[in-house]
Amino acid sequence: MSKVIEILLTLPPDYQQEVINLSLKQRSHVTEKSRKVLEHAIETFISIKGFRTPLNAPAPLITQEIKRNLKKPGRADLLFWAIFRVWMESHSELRQAIGQYCTDKMINFRDTLETSENRTAIKEMVEKTAEAFIQENPDYQIQDVLLMCQCLAFGIMDEEERNGLEKEKESEMKDPKAADGFASEFWRCRLEELRQLKADAAEWKEFDDFISKARQIFGEKEAEREWLSRLGDLQGALGKLIEEAEDTFGFFGFTDIPTWDTKNVNPEKAPLLAEEVRELKEKLLKHREIRGQVPQTLVEEEKRRNTLTEMEQEILSLKQKITADLDLTEAPSEVESVT
Repeated sequence: MSKVIEILLTLPPDYQQEVINLSLKQRSHVTEKSRKVLEHAIETFISIKGFRTPLNAPAPLITQEIKRNLKKPGRADLLFWAIFRVWMESHSELRQAIGQYCTDKMINFRDTLETSENRTAIKEMVEKTAEAFIQENPDYQIQDVLLMCQCLAFGIMDEEERNGLEKEKESEMKDPKAADGFASEFWRCRLEELRQLKADAAEWKEFDDFISKARQIFGEKEAEREWLSRLGDLQGALGKLIEEAEDTFGFFGFTDIPTWDTKNVNPEKAPLLAEEVRELKEKLLKHREIRGQVPQTLVEEEKRRNTLTEMEQEILSLKQKITADLDLTEAPSEVESVT
């Protein structure tokens, strides 16, 4: 069992999701190297229907797919190694505090890990250290402290640990059956079935027709993938709208936006609709910025109010158009008065 899996098994399911969510949210605020490591792992092991790249999908969908990979050791190792790395950097203050605490108390996780015949000793050491640290630093959450101690003990930030995981994954991927050049087990099985047919089997007479039909199906699926990609871009734009501008919905009475979906959208209209959704998000964010300004004079206040009024009409009009294009029934919206 790898070190990453050992850490995973100690985390309650709710806390696992919390760690994933925070790492996805904070990946743009950590070092470029850690961000790239996480995004590469997601692009390598995660696939989300309707999105060319899973990174364009809303965070809840990415989290859901990451959790589905928990029972796939090779994938879980590298995914959570990257997730833990981002999590550690986003908790730099806690990491520094525990590091200093261990130095002051002469606690060395790595020496214990290297000299122990089993992992029981290091597990007990981590738990005792976390409990003692919390007693002196009660402002921290015990689950965060436990996870940080485990990550430090098992060397999550060490490059050699990542290299070891990648070699394990490469070893798992080596499969003599893949000699045909197909990574997919499905196609390897189909080829094997063809090999098992006798040379004079009646099925060979229909082989050319089969190939022709397969190419037709491929063309249909390729067109379907293009449509799904367009809808995926729209879904991503809707996800970003909710993620970044949800706190503005109440002002406009946009209680229906979180329920918007793309099931009735014509894929041909999806690209333009995605742009409209992104435009709505930008207008909402700009409106929030201006609304938060504090004018110093009556002239400034009048200018501010005129700008907001104009923007509000644009926002309401654009939102109404998007609702219609999504083929939804729009509930009336009322803009709160600004005092």
